[in-house]
Amino acid sequence: MESVGRIAAAGLARAGRPPEPIAPESLVCTIARQSGLYSLNVGRIIYIDESVDHFAFGYGTLPEYPVRGEERFAVALNRDTNEVTFEIFFFSRPQSPLMLLARRLRDFHEGRPAGAGDLLGE
Repeated sequence: MESVGRIAAAGLARAGRPPEPIAPESLVCTIARQSGLYSLNVGRIIYIDESVDHFAFGYGTLPEYPVRGEERFAVALNRDTNEVTFEIFFFSRPQSPLMLLARRLRDFHEGRPAGAGDLLGE
């Protein structure tokens, strides 16, 4: 959870309020900054999992997107301890040789070992 705060504080990502409640098949987008470049990432809500003490949703990339992947966000309340947990899970893979090359160049530019982004799920 602390890393999410660091990402927002560093200005790498921003959250906004959607104009309507999310639902399966809804389109969503994020704006992210990485290595000095901004990208607009559009995805589609795949599922929503909701109960009294739990809310989660997952969204995936569109077929035209250069990377194939999914992200899941979940918030849960433990009524025994009054503790709230927040979880982010994601995975992605380049969908084209050009994106694979771009990922390798980014890893090199940022001083990561070759393929480190693959291990990190990026």
